[in-house]
Amino acid sequence: RGLSGHELSFSSVLGPVFSESQRFTVGIDLDMVSYGRAFGTDAGRFAVIPEYQLSKGRWRLGLGVRLSAMFNGGEAGLLPSQDTKKGQYVYPDIKVSYDIIRDYMRIYAKLGGGESIGRYSDMLRTGHFIHPLYTLTAGGPLLDNTVERISASLGLRGNIASRFSYDLSAGYRNFASAPLFAAVSGSRSSIDGLSATLGYTGMQMFYASLDYGWNSADFSLDGNFTYRYSDVSAGDVFLSDGNNTWMSFFLPAAFSGDVRALYNWHRRIYAGADCRFSTARDGALCSTAGYADLGIYLELRTARLFSFWIRGGNLLNMTVQYMPMYAESGINFTAGICLNL
Repeated sequence: RGLSGHELSFSSVLGPVFSESQRFTVGIDLDMVSYGRAFGTDAGRFAVIPEYQLSKGRWRLGLGVRLSAMFNGGEAGLLPSQDTKKGQYVYPDIKVSYDIIRDYMRIYAKLGGGESIGRYSDMLRTGHFIHPLYTLTAGGPLLDNTVERISASLGLRGNIASRFSYDLSAGYRNFASAPLFAAVSGSRSSIDGLSATLGYTGMQMFYASLDYGWNSADFSLDGNFTYRYSDVSAGDVFLSDGNNTWMSFFLPAAFSGDVRALYNWHRRIYAGADCRFSTARDGALCSTAGYADLGIYLELRTARLFSFWIRGGNLLNMTVQYMPMYAESGINFTAGICLNL
């Protein structure tokens, strides 16, 4: 009852094709959010991305630039002003790739950057129980813009016999603001505490990531494994005052990932398992433990339009904290009906 909101996204790419191998496009991106009651604020992002694309033999080249502007307004209401980061207006958007083996293996490199506005729905995807009023005590905004000054990556993508696919990449990211990679812990006394999704005001990150998948008529498996290293120290204190309010950053998890497997019998009965896992996240006041969120899934399709399913989650009954200080449910079960159109 303390929050109402509207979210709008629009994206379009237009441009002439000069020849089979050359084209020039202009992309347009628009994101807007408007929140009432507790937030009483609105924010938006407008970006134009001109790009020249060249496809020659085994080479693919994209030379572009991202021109982006952020804006916010409205009264802050009960909370501090939201989405205040403005970004830097100009970002590179360059992509190059080469087919080592046509249709089977490709090496690529990217240079980019950009911004995204803070959405309450994004917060809920990360931590299902986060409440907008938690930041009244934290003294900072719940929603803030993500600003990635620059990013660079190198990767290898391909498939084996059109069954097993992979995407191995490594890169560097430099953030001016990174709310979804961070959380802040706080304690007003030895008894009560709070947590807020305040972001790092500056962070450099190195990462290596592997996306993988196997697909056949009866069985599929896919997932991700990621390593991250950042230059932010767990001992960095965000705030302290005369009321004994201390806040310190939790670092991003060093290792995290997920795996999903699904088997189907004549496309009538589907059975699967999944696991989302992470190592601990360190902080100056405390650390969150690593976890493995194990789940199972069963679906029965009784007719062309309808299917019935049940899923068990957190079957290892661990303290699962996708967002530090917000524990997900213990062992849980969810059932539902699907309408397949």
